[in-house]
Amino acid sequence: MPRKTYFLTPSWGLGTDEIVLGSVIPNLSSPHKPLSSNTLPSTIDSTIFNGTERLCSGTAKSSKEWGVGLFSSFIHLITLGGELSYSSSSTTEVTYSAEVMETRRFNPSPWYIQKAVDDGAVKSHLRMGGMGAKVFLVTGIKTVQGVTITNTEEKGNETNIQIGVETPTAQLTVGPKVNYRPTTSQTHSSTIAGPIVFAFEVEKLQVNRRGEGFSKEYVKGAMLSQQDDIEDVVEAAGNKLDEDELDDFGLEAVSGLEDETGDDCLVVFPSALDNDSDDND
Repeated sequence: MPRKTYFLTPSWGLGTDEIVLGSVIPNLSSPHKPLSSNTLPSTIDSTIFNGTERLCSGTAKSSKEWGVGLFSSFIHLITLGGELSYSSSSTTEVTYSAEVMETRRFNPSPWYIQKAVDDGAVKSHLRMGGMGAKVFLVTGIKTVQGVTITNTEEKGNETNIQIGVETPTAQLTVGPKVNYRPTTSQTHSSTIAGPIVFAFEVEKLQVNRRGEGFSKEYVKGAMLSQQDDIEDVVEAAGNKLDEDELDDFGLEAVSGLEDETGDDCLVVFPSALDNDSDDND
């Protein structure tokens, strides 16, 4: 079974009413700007899985090593990117806790996929874009609420102390030299009530002219057609993106772990989120 791919949202500010399960989006960096109509998600005909985890907590950064959990990855990219009220290059540890972490996902049926690509604006977008056009169906959403993030900053001021007898004529000091470096720690906490969406899953949808179907090795599902005189057929191609697609959408990908199961996953995020985070390590 291929590992799941999760796309991180671009900020802390996206609520559950902005990224909607079952909606169709044209751009993975703007999941809150759907193409599809507001009524499309209400027609989902598959079972919606709901998973809830309470009182989640962890350390996102310690001794320059970041946690690899999905939510830790989000905190790494967003918090040290400066979106919270405090970030610093001398931060030594970032801890987090969340009252509730929830997952909602569904497996779209062939009927729903066809309905999604037949949605007015979606259909126009795909046809205007030609053979290479694609859109993305939001099939999973991860939310958190009651989040507290604490940054611990360690500051040190070095003072040189010389102990000995000065010899003014020779401009020398005879005796030992000691470096004294007092260290103080400061903590800065931020709280987000939420709920906010921090990650989502998608399936890529493409439309081909009748008789010109195509496939790739990661195709999920079969070519769909309701009757012989349909001009278009639909391919649900899963959520994997190749290198060219990552470049096209301004995305980067890193390996991570699924918070609920601990399974390996791929974490995809807009390149702009990274914000030279290596400078903050």
